Amino acid sequence: MRHILLTTIAAVLLVGSQQSASSAEEKPVEPTAKTILPDISIQDAACSATLETPLPLAQSQAADFNRQTDLGRELATHLATVTGIAISPLFGMSAISCYVYYRTPAAQRQNLPWYNSPMFWGTGFCIWFLFLINTQIGTAYPPLKKPMDIVELFENKISALIAQPALMTQLYAFGVQFGDLGAVEITTASAQDPFLASISIPGVLVGLITTAVGLLAFAVVWLVSHTINVFILLSPWGGVDNVLRLIRGGLLVAIFGSLFIPVIGPFLCIAICLIIITISCFTAAWAFRLMILGSTCAWDLLTFRHKRVNPESGSVRAFVLKPVNDIPKRTYGSLRRDEADNLVFTYRNWLILPKQTTQIEEGELYAKKGIFSPTLDRLEPETHKSSSLLRFPPRYRGHEDYIVKTLALNGILEEPIFKGLRNAWRWLKYQLGMDVEMPKQSPASASSL
Repeated sequence: MRHILLTTIAAVLLVGSQQSASSAEEKPVEPTAKTILPDISIQDAACSATLETPLPLAQSQAADFNRQTDLGRELATHLATVTGIAISPLFGMSAISCYVYYRTPAAQRQNLPWYNSPMFWGTGFCIWFLFLINTQIGTAYPPLKKPMDIVELFENKISALIAQPALMTQLYAFGVQFGDLGAVEITTASAQDPFLASISIPGVLVGLITTAVGLLAFAVVWLVSHTINVFILLSPWGGVDNVLRLIRGGLLVAIFGSLFIPVIGPFLCIAICLIIITISCFTAAWAFRLMILGSTCAWDLLTFRHKRVNPESGSVRAFVLKPVNDIPKRTYGSLRRDEADNLVFTYRNWLILPKQTTQIEEGELYAKKGIFSPTLDRLEPETHKSSSLLRFPPRYRGHEDYIVKTLALNGILEEPIFKGLRNAWRWLKYQLGMDVEMPKQSPASASSL
């Protein structure tokens, strides 16, 4: 019995010693797995939340900001190009071509278009500088002033036509790029909102729309800017020419100079261009009528059309000088007598819209000679003063008799300066003992008697 008891106690002690040994071996491992490892995993999670998670977000936001900034600067550059070239096609094309040429690496310059070659923009700068000093040349030698003004008027039109292909190419490429960028943004956003996928616009269509809108903006700005050349042609004093050229140069400096202002430069450039385009849209009709007046008169003077024209070959053309029945000034049309023997004026708005006819109020109507071109005047019986209603193009200078006969007018009036010069010439001939022809009585003097 005692032997069995001792054997049992020995067995219990042996098992207890083995469990204590095994627990002693496991204790260093368990605290490490339960206390140290969880602390390390928490620290790693904190580090990943602090260092890794905001970094891609910040990079994405920075990339979006840079992309939007680049897009805004590119939009400002294209708006400045369209508006600047429209204000001065010759200088704008030459300056931009020169800029592109020197910004292109020397090894790639041979692949540039023809309008970026030094031959093109160098010649453009030379011609522009010649027109710039036109006023000083005219002061030194006055006979050259008006011919150069006429040449500059037509040069402005030709330069605008030459600039069209380059502008269309740039605007189309920018529109396609803008459309593709918008398509990517819509595709990304459509994952959350499927409706956005239905409003995606192809890049080619965006390019065509951008080209059309850009050419329309170019047209209205060029129309208004072209009036500066018309005013220079009609201006009798060189000081007015200098002021007009300073206005044009100031606009160009404001547009292109704003691009170099830090941070707000592109936004300021866009604002200036949009203001100019908006004002041009509201004054385009007025500028178009003035352009037709200047172009018609310049062509008649440049080609000496009054010496070779046959006025009987067509209707009598004229410009409105005073508003007649709500017809704007400088509207271009034709004069004739209708079946009821009424004097009527026929015209087309924008030269292409349907014909409109209005009647000229009857009275003592005369064809008045002028230095520039004859006019249609109404003589007031009470004051014996005449007021000009319409102006005929310079091609009718010297054909006043035909105007009187065709339109059944009362006669011909003369400018006072013509009377003074003619009387001075008669006086000089009389002092030299030459035969002097007595002047005929003018209609104005006859009506005053």
